Amino acid sequence: MLEKSQVEPTTVENGTAPPRPQTARAHLAASALRRHWLAAVLLAAGLVLRVLAQFAYRPVLFYIDTTRYLYNDAPGMDPVGYKGPLRVILAVANFNTVAAVQHLLGLAMAVVLYMLLLRRGSPRWLAALAMAPLLLDAYQVQIEQTLMPDTWFEALIVAGLAILLWRPALGWRAVVAGGVVLGTSAIFAQVGEALLLPAVIYLLAVGGGWRRALGRAAALCAAFALPILATAPRCGCRRPSGGCARPGPSRRRAPTRWSSTRIRRSSPTTPACPATR
Repeated sequence: MLEKSQVEPTTVENGTAPPRPQTARAHLAASALRRHWLAAVLLAAGLVLRVLAQFAYRPVLFYIDTTRYLYNDAPGMDPVGYKGPLRVILAVANFNTVAAVQHLLGLAMAVVLYMLLLRRGSPRWLAALAMAPLLLDAYQVQIEQTLMPDTWFEALIVAGLAILLWRPALGWRAVVAGGVVLGTSAIFAQVGEALLLPAVIYLLAVGGGWRRALGRAAALCAAFALPILATAPRCGCRRPSGGCARPGPSRRRAPTRWSSTRIRRSSPTTPACPATR
């Protein structure tokens, strides 16, 4: 039966078998690497710097305000946005993972900037050079290695601007999504509230009719305010018992001991986030 089968191997015009999917993907990857070689070199250099920082400063760098996000030292004084991802990561991992996630955010920001500039018509070499400060700056690497909300704040700004600038013709969905993302940055750092004005000016400058421009600006303002209003009633991370730490008179900070995975205080205080005992 097999000898009489009508099934024949598939061939292309030159009589050879078609390339396998794995080979085709490898050729595409090699072609993309040749076209974007400068960006790939800078990205690799940025990755090496972040790996070295991860091993040199373990588990993370602690700043004077770091304990505000681990404990409710000064409830109500800082935005509560950073406590959310910090609490999620520490619930399943440790401080090393927090630093690794922030380093990945730094690399992702560079890639998004590169793609955005290419989409808006910039040459590849110029878009790659725009990545260099973000990938190679020592202060940026230090920020990502520090247990502070700055990296998340930067990432949200880049994401919001990318949404608004991705297409020359802005749709309502992009306006709303960009407003929500930029507004979310304000709950990580209060200075993010200043981003509303330039975003509104950009929408008005894009044009499309004054009614349409005013409508999009109003939609952006409403979307920008949503995350801020949603977190306004909160005064910080909740305690395991379900209560929220109440503001009280300032008191002397207790000595802090830390290891590669946890940070704890000598005095019996309740941490604002889990896995910090």
